[in-house]
Amino acid sequence: MRTTTTTITTDFRADADVLLSRLHHEPARRLAKVLIFAMLVVVWSTASGCALSRWNGRDQPPAPPVAFDSTPTLEQMVAAINGQTGSIQQLQIRDAKLSVAGAPTLTADIALERPQRFRMRAGTRMTGPELDMGSNDLIFWLWARRTDPPAVFYGHHDRPLSADAQQVLPIPPQWLIEALGLINLDPQHGQISGPYPHSDGRLEIRYVVAGPDGPWTKQLIVDGKYGWVVQQHVFDASMRNLASVWASQHRHDPSHGVTLPRQVVIRLPSTQINTITLRMDSISVNQLQADPVQLWTMPEYDGYPPTHLSEVQLLPQ
Repeated sequence: MRTTTTTITTDFRADADVLLSRLHHEPARRLAKVLIFAMLVVVWSTASGCALSRWNGRDQPPAPPVAFDSTPTLEQMVAAINGQTGSIQQLQIRDAKLSVAGAPTLTADIALERPQRFRMRAGTRMTGPELDMGSNDLIFWLWARRTDPPAVFYGHHDRPLSADAQQVLPIPPQWLIEALGLINLDPQHGQISGPYPHSDGRLEIRYVVAGPDGPWTKQLIVDGKYGWVVQQHVFDASMRNLASVWASQHRHDPSHGVTLPRQVVIRLPSTQINTITLRMDSISVNQLQADPVQLWTMPEYDGYPPTHLSEVQLLPQ
């Protein structure tokens, strides 16, 4: 099998062409910067729908419904969490802001459709397009303008990644769906326990599911009044923290009965990735304003050949 040595250009601090700068020199760290930054939402998804609802950061947010007026049962908590985004079928997000500590902020347009269709194109006004990432029913892909050698990286949902790629993707991309607020707890696919009260009034539940190395535990910290998830922590079979997310600035959309965070902060301790923040101010629910064929097709870029992630090998410089 052919292997590809992959590195990411790192030194862009001198001028405006500084996107993805200040990355570590080790190749694995650099590929992780691009892959994780891009794959934040690579399989985050949502499925076709109807009416349009726009949320703008300048609008007065509607009052969210109270989920619990007393300590809920586990069944009530599961229903509340699943109900926060259960009616979402499609999302379109304009001018989202993605940032990594020490690098310039990207402006991104995002389109999503359940179960696995996704597209995000991001860049800056000064440098132009920098990232193009997405997912359809079969594959997911990533293009970053500054990869060296240049390539459009892609992988299949039903095929394992190479060992090197797994080092920079320690959790399945599907978890990123939940990281951005689209959480569904299914007792048929895992063991759910709780609630466990916290001293600050929040509640905790634990969701144990099958992982590649044994059972994984998902710890969810839930607002004790409104029922939305404010923290998530994922642990592997040895209880090593693989990923954590903090969600805030939740916004309720009464026309669809859904609630989503407008900011999420993701950390992946096992990869030593810097804090990644996604801010969303304007969200259209259940209507996509774009050509679906164009959205869900892996792009072609001149000079960037398609490269399967199973072929990626990270070698020292």
